[in-house]
This record gives sequence, C-alpha cells and structure tokens, in this order.
Amino acid sequence: MYLFIKKWYTLFFLTGIFLIPFNQIAGLSILREYSHESAIYCWLLGGILAIIEDVFLNKRIIFPYKSKVIWLWSLFFGWSLLTYFFNYSEIQVSYFKHRSGNNKFIFQTISIFLTSYFLIYYFSKILKNSSITDFFYKIRRIVFISFIIVFVYGLLEFLVNKYSIRWVKDFIEWLNFLPILDKREFYGERLSSVSFEVPALGNYLIFAFGWMFSYVFTESNWFKRILPSIAIVLLTILSGARAALVIISIQVLVSILLYIKVKEIKVNLKYFLGIFFSLLVMGSLNFNKIVEISSKKLNFFNVESNISNKTRFGMQYATIQVFKDNPIVGVGLGQNGFHKRNHYPNWAIENNSEFTDWYLNEEVYSFAPDFNLYLKVLAETGIIGFVLFCSFLFLLIRKVFVVATGSSFDITVISVVLFISIIGYLINWFQLDYFRQLGFWLCVVMLIRIENGESV
Repeated sequence: MYLFIKKWYTLFFLTGIFLIPFNQIAGLSILREYSHESAIYCWLLGGILAIIEDVFLNKRIIFPYKSKVIWLWSLFFGWSLLTYFFNYSEIQVSYFKHRSGNNKFIFQTISIFLTSYFLIYYFSKILKNSSITDFFYKIRRIVFISFIIVFVYGLLEFLVNKYSIRWVKDFIEWLNFLPILDKREFYGERLSSVSFEVPALGNYLIFAFGWMFSYVFTESNWFKRILPSIAIVLLTILSGARAALVIISIQVLVSILLYIKVKEIKVNLKYFLGIFFSLLVMGSLNFNKIVEISSKKLNFFNVESNISNKTRFGMQYATIQVFKDNPIVGVGLGQNGFHKRNHYPNWAIENNSEFTDWYLNEEVYSFAPDFNLYLKVLAETGIIGFVLFCSFLFLLIRKVFVVATGSSFDITVISVVLFISIIGYLINWFQLDYFRQLGFWLCVVMLIRIENGESV
C-alpha cells in the first residue's frame, strides 16, 4: 500500500512539472485563478495522496517548519490574515461584481495557502524521497522535454501568423483533441504557444531559462550546452512578450556573470573591450533600426495609443492611491479591487474599452488585475506587510548565496538555477499581481532542502 501511494503521488508530481506551461484549459471553475493550470490538478491529486500516506501510514506530517524561510513567510501570511480584523467593518459592506468582501478574503486566503503551504508540503514530501542532485536532474530533464514541445508548437504558430499556412493552422486546431490543449486565439505577430496568452508564455519562459542555462555547466558538447538557452531567447523574441524579453535579457546577463564566477574564468580585458566597442560601433551604425525595433517590441510607456499600457498604469496608479489612504495596515487581504475602482484616473478610462467592457462592468465576474504584486501587497497589507514580504524575498536571495559558497559543483549549479529563477520571479512581480508562480515555490523548497541537508 505504501509503495503504491508513493508511486502515484511521485508520478503526479513529475507530470505536473511537465504540464507547467499548459494553461489553455477551461478547468473547474471552483478553482478560480487555478482553473486554467493543468499542473495544479496533478499536484492536488498527488498532494492528497501524500497527506493520506502521512496521516494514516506514517502518523506524522512532513513539513519544513523549522526553516527560517517558512517562519518569515508565515509572519507575512499571519499578518495578512490579521488585516481582516483591522478592516472588519469595511469588509462587511464591500460588494462589487456579485462578490462580497468576505468572499474575496476567503478565496484569497485559500489561494495563497494552496500556492505556498500546500505546494511546499507536497514538494518537500517528494524531495524527502531522493537526493537534491537526483531531484534536480530529473526535473531538468522533464522541463527540457516540455520546453521542446513548447518551442515546436510555438514555431508552428509562427508559421501560421507569419505565412498564413493553412494546413499548419488546421494541424494546431486538430491538436485541441488533447485534454491539455485548447488553442482558440492567434495573436498576429505574437505567440502564446501552449499557454493561454502571450504573457503566460513569457512567464513560463522566465521559469524555464534558469533550468536550460544549467546545461552550460553540465554538458561537454558545446552544441548541447548553449542550444537550450538560445532556444529560450529565440522563442521569447518571436513571442513578442515584452516583459519577458526584458526580464530574460537580465537573466542572460546575470547568467553570464555567474558562469564566469563559477568557472573562475579570467576575462581578458582587451578582448572584452574589443567586443564591447565593436558592438557599440555596429549599434551606432544601425541606431535608427534598433530604436524602431525596440519601440515596436517593447513599447512599455506609450499610454496615448496603447490601451494595454493605459490599463496597466491606470491600475497601478489607483492601487497606489489605495495605499496612500491606508498606509499602515492596508485595506485587507483581497480587498483592493473594492477600493481602487474609486481611484481610476480619467486618462486611463477615457477611450478604453477594457474599463467599460470588463473592469467597471458589474456583470463581468472577474475583478480587475493590479499588475504589480508589490503594490498590491502595499495596498492590502500596508507598509508592515510589505516589509515582511520583502524581508522574506531578501532572505531567499541571501540564502542562495550562502548555500552556494563552498558547496559541491552540483549544489553550486543548482544554486545558480535557483538564483536566476528567483531573480526572474522578483522582477516579473513588478507586472504580475499574484502569488501563483508554481516554479517559485519549487525553488523555495529546493533551497530549504539544500540548506538543511537531508533533514526537513
């Protein structure tokens, strides 16, 4: 019985890793924001089996409760729950889009608990059964296989968008018979591959880059060493995911610096300066073309003609106003949507169908996104919650450096992957507003395991 349960919850975990980029499905509405995530269904099943094993067979729950990382996260989570009582009267009368303040608080609490404590428990349970090195290489192999599918699917989508090849489009639509695919939208010059939208693909590529870059350290064949990283960058460029392009560019720079550090490469200054000035000259000769491509690809700050930018900056502006009104304890977990609608700036609403059709329309069930997790934390938990959350993130970064210092080669490589991934997530949260970063919590568990050795 024990081996049977262990086999299945391990299989569900590995399948979930493979399914991380697949979030096109409609899913179960009861799971709310998780309903599109194919991976979460496997992990829910696997986690339940793991709990059954611990409760009825092992008679104890395996959880890394001694970790300082967990303690600091728990302080933040506990404070977030306390904000309900500080804002109790206001929450009781909050109502918008057929949802009450209590409803939003409960579901937001469940969402954060699921993405943190439940996944940390489940991942720790899996990791307990193997060494961190075996765990890492097994996950990397699965991420690699999954990425190959994402890449090939993305290239097929590129052929449809660029050259309007009918049979390729028919083939993509035929693949919808698979339960993890439901391709309905083609985004012109942009790609979403197996993800439900372009930013979702970008979010996955940010997760996958660190894992693919690790081949630089472990493969002897130069082709196998650099091809996975190049494929990530290429698909990011083709996808048109603006934020991902910036973040992965930063990850590439960080990766190069880490590679030089780990390999103890002595950089020839004259050679380095020669390459730098050559690139500078080529860039100067093609300056106008570079500016044209950059403005077309990125276009972050145009709020006059770009509705997406107007919406994003408008939401962030409104969230800041909510924080200004409630700077110490915030408005309560999950409550920002009720308050910020009173602070939308006119320049964001004017000639913006996203506000009239979606965000101000009470018949549309979903609430408006905040487009920045840090601002959301400020508005909902105040400066106290913000300091606790940032302290948690700072501790993660510091511990990555600590475990990498003086460690074995394999642990150093794993630490590099964790550092690259965590940096990507931290930057990405400047334009995403949810804790539902599945790969982030995997990094947290791996870091805790490295720090604690064989013990939990």
